[in-house]
Order: sequence, then structure tokens, then C-alpha cells
Amino acid sequence: MSPVFKLISVRQYAVNEGTQTRRPAVELPHNRVTLPTGDTLIRTHVGDKVRTSLHPEAGVITNDMKTVMPGKIGTCLVLGTKRLYDFVDNNPGVEFQTSDIMNNPHIIAQNYKMTSINSALQVDITGQVSADSIGYSLYSGVGGQVDFVRGASRSKDGKAIIALPATAKNGTVSRIVAFLDPGGGVVTSRADVHYVVTEYGIADLFGKSVRRRARELINIAHPSFRGTLEKECNRIKWLQRLPQSG
Repeated sequence: MSPVFKLISVRQYAVNEGTQTRRPAVELPHNRVTLPTGDTLIRTHVGDKVRTSLHPEAGVITNDMKTVMPGKIGTCLVLGTKRLYDFVDNNPGVEFQTSDIMNNPHIIAQNYKMTSINSALQVDITGQVSADSIGYSLYSGVGGQVDFVRGASRSKDGKAIIALPATAKNGTVSRIVAFLDPGGGVVTSRADVHYVVTEYGIADLFGKSVRRRARELINIAHPSFRGTLEKECNRIKWLQRLPQSG
């Protein structure tokens, strides 16, 4: 039998401590929420629950408030270190199901306070999310982003969050853009997006006009790129006359 594949290390990302935010992202997930985790390590507070398609090594999880699979971590696959595999081996607190169950938006929505947190490579100023490609180059698979966004949106008191750094390539490229790169695919449509979060704050987009969406997203872009984004809006007839910032 082939040896089990193990991750040697898990990369952790941190926002520059000197960065000032308008509203910290931690305001969005509340206590006793159900969190999905993908291929990114998410540490949670006591009282949180996990529903996931790719189970990471978690922080303090109780699962005592879950609506679906109460008392258990639900997952359809694991990838990690030996410590993770030892944790899930014969663990009655971990339930494996197939992806058509774990990623089913109807089942996801049955969790109270379902809070999905997904990443993105680019978000355009109307709210379209590109998460699997950089231009014509495929970066990853679609995964369960759309499933969890829609499931969380339909959950009682749920929240669907797209979180990403404001820039890439050491601050030289904005990830909030006027237009997605040519060839870049839309994974989550602007009609599905509720919250977009960067280190500069939170854009609440759901149900808002295209101009208001653009203003919200420009406000959470890196300050060095906000002026350029506003100029791009002035070139597009249906984005002219943006609401004032504030």
C-alpha cells in the first residue's frame, strides 16, 4: 500500500499589523456560528462548528451548536499532516460524507448561522469573483465556493463572505479591479456575493446598485489604487457619478 500523502507545512497568512481598517473583518462571524473550511487554515473561537469539504487541523471546536450533524465535524476528505490523520482516525467526532452531501447548498443552508468564508484572486468593482484563474492560466479548481456561498446565504442568520488581500505581488497589483483580467473566469456571480473583506474593511454588496457596489469595493481597495479605480468608473457610462465615499 502506498504511504499516505502528508503536508509538510501549512502556510499562514497575516495582515500587516500596521494596516488600519475601517471595520475589522472579525465583526462579521459571530459567536456560535457554523464555519466551512477549504484548503486554508481557519482558527476559530470556542463555540464554533465546522462543516467542510477539506478538513484542516483546527483550533478550539466544540460542535455543540450544530444543526446538521450535531456534535461532529463533517467532511468529505482530509489533507494534512500526520497529526491531522491521527486526529481523524477512528474519531467518532468526525463524520465523512460524499461531496454531493457536504457541498449541497440545500443541506448547508439547514445549519443555523452558517458563515462561509471563501478566498478570491480578483474581485471586480461590480462584485464578480474570480477564484480559479489568473487571466488565461488556471490556478485551481472551482471547489465548493458557490455551494457554500449560496448555502450560507439561505441559512437563518447566515453570512457569505469573500475575503482576500487588497493587493498582490508585494503591493504592486490591486486585487480589487475595474475589470477581471482577460480570460479570467467568474466563479461567484455578483448576484450571489454578500460581503467582500480586505484588510481595509468590509464591503456590503447584497441588494445594492452597481454604483453603490463600486463605491463599497473602492473603499476597501488599497489606497494607492482607489484613484485609478474611480477614473475607470468615469469611463463607463453606467458607473459614472459614484456615491461619495464615507
